[in-house]
Amino acid sequence: MKRCFLQRKGLNVLVMLMIVTSSGLKIYSAVLLTTITNELLAKHWRQFLFYLLLQGVIYTLACAISGWNSWFQEYVIQKMINDLRIHLTEKLTQTSYQQNQAKGAGSFVSWMTNDMQMIADQGFPAVYQMIEHCTMLLFSIVVLVKMHYSLMIVFALLSLFTLYLPRLANKPLMQRFQELTIENEHFTGKMSNLFQGYATLYVLNALSYLPKKVQQFSLQLAKRNVRAAKVHAFSTFLSSFANVFSQIVITGYSGWLIFRSIISFGAFLTIENLSANVMNAMGNLANCLIMISSVQPIFDKYEPLQRKEKQQIINQKLPDHTLQLENVDFSYEDNVIFNQLNLTFETGKKYVITGASGSGKSTLFHLLTGKISPTNGKLTIGGVDYMELSAEQIHEEISYVDQVPYVFEASIEENLTLLQDFSSQQLQQVLTSTQFAQVTTQLPQQLATQLGPSELELSGGQKQRLALARTLLRDTPILLLDETTANLDKDTAEQIERYLLSLPNHTVIMITHHLNPKLAGLYDEVIDLNTL
Repeated sequence: MKRCFLQRKGLNVLVMLMIVTSSGLKIYSAVLLTTITNELLAKHWRQFLFYLLLQGVIYTLACAISGWNSWFQEYVIQKMINDLRIHLTEKLTQTSYQQNQAKGAGSFVSWMTNDMQMIADQGFPAVYQMIEHCTMLLFSIVVLVKMHYSLMIVFALLSLFTLYLPRLANKPLMQRFQELTIENEHFTGKMSNLFQGYATLYVLNALSYLPKKVQQFSLQLAKRNVRAAKVHAFSTFLSSFANVFSQIVITGYSGWLIFRSIISFGAFLTIENLSANVMNAMGNLANCLIMISSVQPIFDKYEPLQRKEKQQIINQKLPDHTLQLENVDFSYEDNVIFNQLNLTFETGKKYVITGASGSGKSTLFHLLTGKISPTNGKLTIGGVDYMELSAEQIHEEISYVDQVPYVFEASIEENLTLLQDFSSQQLQQVLTSTQFAQVTTQLPQQLATQLGPSELELSGGQKQRLALARTLLRDTPILLLDETTANLDKDTAEQIERYLLSLPNHTVIMITHHLNPKLAGLYDEVIDLNTL
């Protein structure tokens, strides 16, 4: 949390200055009560009206600054939330593929929505409130000490009582909020998974499954919310009790000082006002500390997002792009996929991978792209072990087109470039070679056309051509293609495959279930995983 405030240091200093100014003016307005009351008792009408008017002007100014600061605080909070989202996203891009997949998209969406909302509502505002309460407390204590030193002692003892009593609920409250943020993650993931299955439920005439599961998931989330609210209510009760008890004690002690003629009657109203400020500040300060503590587990769970660094090959150019798997073993739990697998893919050659479902075709590609690591054995590229290369270095050599390509809710051009720099000539070349230009030229906005559920929806074949164009744009020396043309018509698929197999400086490794006899002679090797 500290990093967020320091990143927007200038804006937060301005917020603090407004808080201090507003608090100081409010305290000075309270101090004027002594003079106003004494002038009234002395029947000094003009002086009474003057100080009364002065108090009104000062308090109005304080409220105006405070009101404007409320808006400005929200402006700064949203800036910090955006900074936090970007920082968190950058950390996510530096985690390993396995760590990313273990969390799942549902958790990350919850972090970006539920967690950010909780921090924006409870975390950051509590820091500003704590600064305001501390400022009010400091100014009030200075004024009270000037009235009589004994007031300082009484206030100090009561302040400690007001501050520490609510902390009895601190630990259970932190635990409940930690449980709540985890349940929010689970809820988001479950709801996402549930509604992604709408089409399946629709054709099975089982849409009644949706409200039943929503009720089940909602009750689980509601239970966590109620448990957190219960502990928070107990904390609020302790804070309110300490506040009221302390103000009663202060009122009694101030009355005793007046009976002893130690302070004037006019000071009584000021003390009453300041004591309310002090006790409210202490009570609210305790609540602020609890609220800050309650959101701290959210920040704590972001800390483990550290990248597992590999030994970097600095300024070393790979001699070639030959891929090798040496004695590779891999299994999912008890299911052995590869046992002592040995394969070599030479630079510039063309390969086709075949095999029955479950033979490990997609697993092989996941190994080659570094998404997963072998149980035993090693993979090398250009003779360099994968374990000595970063993910970025591997993906500078290898690109992978998935069987079910992903399309972002953005323009066609953004889906191709992913906000990286490419020339219009490069874009046109890959659009032509994948025949995706036939699609874009028919659209009124062409590459600026927005894609998504509420915009243009591409067909399966169009998505495959877009994904292939996106990959060719990167011009990596090794291409891994998983059923890349499966959703295209026969003639278009053959033309695109011929183009890919004609690339002289690229290693092409293609998975297929149906090898086109017309193209079989263009491959350097056909590898059947069932026979290995």
